[in-house]
Amino acid sequence: MPISTPYLIAAGLTAAVAGWILSGDIIVGGRDDARPTTIAERNDQKATKLFRVQAEVFNAANYVSSIEVRGSTESRGKVAIRSEMTGLLKKRHVKKGEFVERGDVICSLNIDAREALVKQRAAELHKAQIDYLSAQKLKKGGFATKARLNKDKAAVQAAEAAMKAAEVELAHTKIIAPIDGIIQDPFAKVGDMLQLGDICANIMQPDTMSMIAQVSERFIARVQLGDLTQIRTATGEDVTGEIIFISPSADIETRTFRIEIAVPN
Repeated sequence: MPISTPYLIAAGLTAAVAGWILSGDIIVGGRDDARPTTIAERNDQKATKLFRVQAEVFNAANYVSSIEVRGSTESRGKVAIRSEMTGLLKKRHVKKGEFVERGDVICSLNIDAREALVKQRAAELHKAQIDYLSAQKLKKGGFATKARLNKDKAAVQAAEAAMKAAEVELAHTKIIAPIDGIIQDPFAKVGDMLQLGDICANIMQPDTMSMIAQVSERFIARVQLGDLTQIRTATGEDVTGEIIFISPSADIETRTFRIEIAVPN
């Protein structure tokens, strides 16, 4: 059966288009420099075409992790100056906030008869020494026994001990500062009857302070004795301190560990 002309034309066009596609040739129309290109050429053009990038150089550095906590300051050298005897406070030689040095007199107790007692003990010692010297001379002359000499010697030693005790008791009427520092509350008032061990005044040693803070049990393993810390005070100053104490156990309620940091005042 004969094939009509339209069908032959359609078949011919289809065969031509298929052949052109399989050949890989493309003609870019509408351009002066248009020319046929192959798939291989287009792949080469893509491979050689440059594109813009932005680069930055990074240098390796150590990472320092930090733990932030809040704390309060305390004096490390706070000393209570106590009376070493019972007596009436006669005079207070310092005021609150005053700086004192070691050996300064802070309070004076009433001497009463203690000064007279020292003079009495001195007289008794002098008599005992004279008696002992006399016994030595008599012993050399054969007029005294060795027992008499030993007895007089013991009397001298007893008198010396009594004299020393009276001098110490008199010295205790003056309560002196054991360290350099600043006078703080509480302190006794003139007219108070101080008993043995009562506080005359408190002295704060200002050279070194302690920063007290609480560290969560989550981070306490990262805290070590001797670690240096950076502290910012309430006045905005930055100081460096050293960890000097870490509590061996956590607070039951807060589950935090107390640490102490020594910082310069």
